[in-house]
Amino acid sequence: MLSPKVIRSIFDRAPVDVTYPYDGHYNKLLSKAFPMIQFSPSIAFLDHNLHTMTINLKTTPVTQFPVFILLIAPDNTLVTSKDAEVAMLELMKEADAPDIKVIHGVCVCGSQAAFYQYDRERQVVSPEPQGQVHFDLDLATESGARRFAEVAEHVEQMCRDLVPLEILPPFRS
Repeated sequence: MLSPKVIRSIFDRAPVDVTYPYDGHYNKLLSKAFPMIQFSPSIAFLDHNLHTMTINLKTTPVTQFPVFILLIAPDNTLVTSKDAEVAMLELMKEADAPDIKVIHGVCVCGSQAAFYQYDRERQVVSPEPQGQVHFDLDLATESGARRFAEVAEHVEQMCRDLVPLEILPPFRS
């Protein structure tokens, strides 16, 4: 399991890129949480200056589908926060991920994070949408890092349950 200490250490360093200041932090976080041998990242730029880093599970050498969405907001203004929540809900509900029961998403702005999950069977989003993102945890703190590690572990467990080990190598610890 990815340790909260490792997650917090990623955010100890100041951002270097001016245009997308925390993207390096997010890349490092996702590569530690989701090893490239089993997962494939993709980036998409959306309206309203938002962009995503989606983690896709490789089920065969040519088949993959989304299992985790990181939505990056450039700032925490009211307008951006409203757009970000709408985008997150759409991305989770529209994810083409057969057999995945729960899609996890995290909306981030700097080290601030808001965690979402969409239960595909019941068609329920939690927490309940409030019209804007509420960044309630900080990935640079113990509680925020621990929550991210728990979500990453849940995603990995769903993937282990879905893909036989002879197709998918064991996850690294």
